[in-house]
Parts: sequence; C-alpha cells; structure tokens
Amino acid sequence: MILDKMQFLLGFCFSPPLHSSDEEIEAYYHAAVKPFVTVAYQFSDVPMTLFFSGPLLSWIETEHPEYLTALTEMIKRKQVEILGGGYYSPILPLIPPTDRLGQIEELTTLVRKLLGKRPRGLWLTKGVWDPALVVHLTGSGMEYTFLEEGDFRRVGVAPQQVGLPRLTEHQGRLMTVFPFHADLAEKVQQGDFESFLATVASRRKRDRQLLSLLLSVDTVADGEFFTRSAQGLDEFLQLVRSYYPEIEPVTASSFLKKNQQALDRSYFSATTYDELARRTGQPPRPAAGSQIWKQFLANDEAANQLYNKMTYVHLLVTSLRGDKYKKKSAYDDLWKAQNWFGFLGGPDAKAVSIHRQKSFAALLNAEALLRDRANFEPSLTSQDIDLDGVNEFLYQGRSYNLYVDSVGGQVFEWDFLEKPWNYIDSPGFGTEGPQPQAFVDRFLRGGADAAAFFRREYRLVELNREHRSFQLMAVDSVEGPQGRQPLRLKKTYRFDQEVIFVDYELELLTGPPWDGWFASEVHFSYSSLASVVGTCFGGDESSTGYRISDGTRKTDQHWAWSPQASVTFSGGTLCPKWPVVLNPGETWRTSLSLTLKRED
Repeated sequence: MILDKMQFLLGFCFSPPLHSSDEEIEAYYHAAVKPFVTVAYQFSDVPMTLFFSGPLLSWIETEHPEYLTALTEMIKRKQVEILGGGYYSPILPLIPPTDRLGQIEELTTLVRKLLGKRPRGLWLTKGVWDPALVVHLTGSGMEYTFLEEGDFRRVGVAPQQVGLPRLTEHQGRLMTVFPFHADLAEKVQQGDFESFLATVASRRKRDRQLLSLLLSVDTVADGEFFTRSAQGLDEFLQLVRSYYPEIEPVTASSFLKKNQQALDRSYFSATTYDELARRTGQPPRPAAGSQIWKQFLANDEAANQLYNKMTYVHLLVTSLRGDKYKKKSAYDDLWKAQNWFGFLGGPDAKAVSIHRQKSFAALLNAEALLRDRANFEPSLTSQDIDLDGVNEFLYQGRSYNLYVDSVGGQVFEWDFLEKPWNYIDSPGFGTEGPQPQAFVDRFLRGGADAAAFFRREYRLVELNREHRSFQLMAVDSVEGPQGRQPLRLKKTYRFDQEVIFVDYELELLTGPPWDGWFASEVHFSYSSLASVVGTCFGGDESSTGYRISDGTRKTDQHWAWSPQASVTFSGGTLCPKWPVVLNPGETWRTSLSLTLKRED
C-alpha cells in the first residue's frame, strides 16, 4: 500500500466519571465539551473522530440540545465521525458477552437517534484488548477499533509499518485495527507541540505512514487544552493546517475509503497487566509484564468482590422471563455497575471507594428490581458465589442478602436492599485495617488469640432449606495453661423474616478445664462513621444487646445475645465477649440475633 502523503487522524474521547452529579457534569460541559466544539467548528477542513460516553450524550440531549445541532452539521459536512463503544464505558473483555453486545447496541442506537448516523468504529475503554472481542465487535456491526502503537510493536510490526492499520481475525471474523500514539497524544494535550513536530518530521520521511492521536477528556482539567490561548487546540489545529498538503487529515472511514488495498494481518495479544496499570494510574506490580490484564482481580479484593457480584447479578437478569420493561431497567443498573472506574479506579483512593460503592449499589438495585414483592419467598442456597471453587451459603430475604463463607464460617457480604448498601464491604488494595467480616470467632486468653478458628475451613453439618438454617462445624486446638487442647465449635445460622440468629456450641474435647474469653466480632462498613451512633442495653460489662443507628442510610441494627456479655463498639467494629470456663465433655452455648431495618 503506497500513500502519497502522511495522513493524520485526530480524535477526542469524552467520558466523564459516571456517577457525577448534574452540577459536576454541567461544569465538565462548560470546561471541556462546549469549548471543544467552539474551536473545532471553525476548522471545517480538519476532520476529527469523536467518542462520547452514553450517559454524557444522553445528558447533552436533555440539557444542551443545541450542541447536538452543531455536531450534526459537522457530521453532514464530513468534518466529524462518531465512534461507538460501551454505553457506560466498561472494560469490554471484563463483562459477559451479552452485556458487551447490549452496551454497544445501546450507545449505537443513541448515536443514530441523536446524530443521524450509525457508528462504524468503536472506542475501547482504556484500550483493553482480548482477541475474542473480534467476534462480538463485528457482531455489533463494528468494522474497526483502535489500539496503542505499543500493541503493534509488541506483535512484531516493523517501525516503518507501525502507524498503519492492520487486519486481525478470530474464528473467521475480520476487523481493522488502527494504531494511535498514546504518549504523543498526552504530550500534545499538555501543550508540547515540539514532540508532535519531531514525530511528523520523522514520519514524513517515509511514504507509508499514518499518525493517529486520540486524546482522552475525562475531567474538567482536561478541558484546559480547548481553552488555552497558547499551546491549546486552536493553535494546534492551525499548526496542522500549516503542513498542508504534506499532511492530510482523515477519519478512519475516509482513510479506509481512500486506501482500499488489502491490509496486512496481525494477531494482537491480550493487554498485559502492566499496561493496564499504566493506563489507569495503578502502581506497577512484580511480573505484571507477563500477566494478562485480568490479574488485577487477584490483587484487589474490592474489585474482585464487585466482579463476583456483577457476574451473579448478570445471571439473575438474564434468567428473568416475561417482564421486558423490568428486565430493561435491571439491565440499566447492571450496566451502570460495569463502568471501568469502579473496577480499576485510579490514584485517588477515596474517589475509587465512592465509585465502587455506587457501582455496588447499582447491582443491588438491579437485584431488588427483579424480586416480585408479592410473590417473592426468602430462600437459602449453597453455591460458589465468589468464584473460588468452594460453595458458599446465600440467604436471600425480603430486605437483605447474607453471604457466608465456609472459611471461618464468616459473613463476607451483607446487602441491605431497601437502602442499597453492603455492610461488609471489602477495602481496596493497600487499604489498612481488618478485612470486613461478620461473626468472626475468636478465643482470647491473656489478651492474645488462643485459637485460629477464623482461619479454618468449617464443615457443613446440616443444610435445611425448608427451615432456612444451616450448621457448620470446625475442630481446632486452643492454647491453655498446659499447652494446646482440641476444641469443637458448632455454628448455626437461622433466618426468620428480618431477623438473623447465630447460635454457638463450644466443646472442649480433652485435657484440663480451659478458661478465657470467647468473642464474635463484626467489622462493619459505613459510609460515614460520624453518623453512626451506638447504644448499649445494660452496662458495657454485662450487656444484653446493642443498637447501632446509621444516620446516613437511615437504618437500625438491633442486636441481642444471651447470656450477658461484655461489649465494645469502636471504628465500626462490634465485639460482644463472654467469659467462659470449658470442661471436657461439657457444652457451652450462646446465641446472638440481629434485626436490620429502616428507621421509623
């Protein structure tokens, strides 16, 4: 394929944070979206490729329809080409195939409705690639997509060919892949035009080149490129013009139309973990260069928990039959939760945490929507919820879900559906403090742990679905005055409407009597500890229960236990503790109950 001149493709991707408020979106619009079109509209001879996330485009339709009028005119005069993609900016290989197709078609439909033209190309969020995507992208009517030039070099494309698009294939499906220079795009956005000029000078010496720049506009700060009087978009477009006719600006579609020769083929490898980390602002990790991008789920428990929940809710939504309107609404919530930021986030840990919580709440909304309140019956099931190869226990009540892991017999997820919130939320990677769990079994002697039941795998003794109860058992040794002694612990969960019961039976198997403390810790996740108030029933050393009021979620937790216990509540951790004296062959028992409900 011989080109008469160097061709240049310029694109902009507008995708603000999904869960932004109307005020934040309005600020983003005035800082980035509007200034862009104000400048670009004046350069009718510079074609551009644009991507708008679905929520942003829908918001523009409602709040600033005049913007769509300007865009439509630019499309008609062939100055602008619109890309498709996932409606809520998901990492496409991360989500189930039907959701990929659904999100792509959702955005395609919106673009065609508002701008009168169906997209032919697709923008991959954060450039995350997997070869199997070819089947689903082509099945959505997409003809081309974009990958970084580094992805081309990694599969052995020669330097003089690295700027040109190539074909890729999977299971007989073909797709065109355009390279874009990510590092150069970032420098241009920062006002460094010298690097651009140096690259142009280098590539103009070759007669077979295309240079593509796609600039991401994710924040208000990114809009500075459009408003700067010097080293901004206006000056850059004038610079591009000054190189006519040696440089010919094109869109992807116009490039393919002008250059209809057969393209060379390459099989692009999946994005690596280190590339994903670089693109999302995560710290590098050992051996990440040899690991596939999905490895991040093994290193970030909060992201993994969100992924597991997303996978589970996807199965619930796809299995719904009959009510297409309810199913559509449930899909909307499911797809919102698939936004990339909730899984991968960035360097701002607080922003990531808030976004993940909102994504998780969207999944809970989808799950609650699928329940027919008139006919729904609470249920107890055993299945592999967290995708670790071992079945967990799931109770689905009218207002909450409770997930119990066989390791420690502990609750690892506690969803309140009426005020969507997970009270046992996992912290992000690198977050200090205890891993949130509920009913963590501890034996204490002399202020130190005397056993490690909370790390042992409990065995199922009985599962009674009809009575919605199950019993777990573990045997471990406990540290006593004369060494370690075997102890058996039985733990029974029972569910009745809005009440959870947990019964304990402790039995020392051999040896001398053992005395110490037994505690059942609960580590809660609250959106704001400042709004949480605890009230003890009785004295701290001889309480019969505890009430925790969450002012943010407007919920009350009513705890009760027998016999009386010493209790502490600090930093979101509730810990009732009983003094025990265990004699071999005797059974010591205690029972806890919890009622979780909305405040009156």
